[in-house]
Amino acid sequence: MNKDYGQSLSIGESNYLYARGTNTSSSQKSGTLHLYYAPAGLLVYPSNWVELPLETRVLGAPVSAPPNGTFVTRSPYLWDRVPPPPPGSSHYCLVSRLATDAHPNPLPDVLQIQDFAQFIASNRGMAWRNLTQVTDPNPPQIERSVLYEQGDLEHMVYVLIRAENIPIGCEIEFHCGSEGPQPLLSLPRTTVTNASSFVAGVYSMIPAGFSSYITYNLWTNGKTLPVNAKLTLSAQYTENSGDPELVGAVDLRELVPEHLISPDHKERLQVGPVRAITLGSDRVVRVPA
Repeated sequence: MNKDYGQSLSIGESNYLYARGTNTSSSQKSGTLHLYYAPAGLLVYPSNWVELPLETRVLGAPVSAPPNGTFVTRSPYLWDRVPPPPPGSSHYCLVSRLATDAHPNPLPDVLQIQDFAQFIASNRGMAWRNLTQVTDPNPPQIERSVLYEQGDLEHMVYVLIRAENIPIGCEIEFHCGSEGPQPLLSLPRTTVTNASSFVAGVYSMIPAGFSSYITYNLWTNGKTLPVNAKLTLSAQYTENSGDPELVGAVDLRELVPEHLISPDHKERLQVGPVRAITLGSDRVVRVPA
């Protein structure tokens, strides 16, 4: 399941998409897999999801897999005449929802960030694909922008950038010019010091109603990007002091071993909330030409 068979969408044409997954349980599992698209964003609220039918015009594909086995949808989903992404975005986000008799995973109508976080944590039959593929092994710079929408509740969020399989000596950065978050969503150019995995990030109290694009960058500084080099920007909903315990939250200190964390990231984790749920992510990945 580690090989990525994905291809870029053909804008203006009919696209046929297949989905695959793994049954991690110890028994046979069956269900219905629904596929949605939405404009790319770090927080893609369900109200923005548009369901894609199968080529038979039926909604949802029946799937089944043995214990620890995999499945692939037998019929493709049809995305007819794909429109260009909205202004400010270079791609779309795909979201899948697996519904079973035991876990129907109904779509909630959520506008508050804590409800969205709890929905993600409580419904493991969800997945998203929000990435851009690049084939050039020697780009001087990679720059991407992704929309962030807070919803109607203020909350502390940890915006994290992760470099994987990116050579030592490259630099990463993200910024958002819009005022409102305290502090601003901005990470200065930071040098990658471990090629396998390197993370840095910023805690920020983001006000209700905030909406803006976050731009993230990679400078290669003459280094060659290997196949499967990845740069990921993600938004982490933090469990602040006094909040109800979040089922499924993870310790940010356990995302990567301590020696792979940038010094500023390590310092922030010592003073800020450490339990969090990933609300969404946007990724650039290097693929063969």
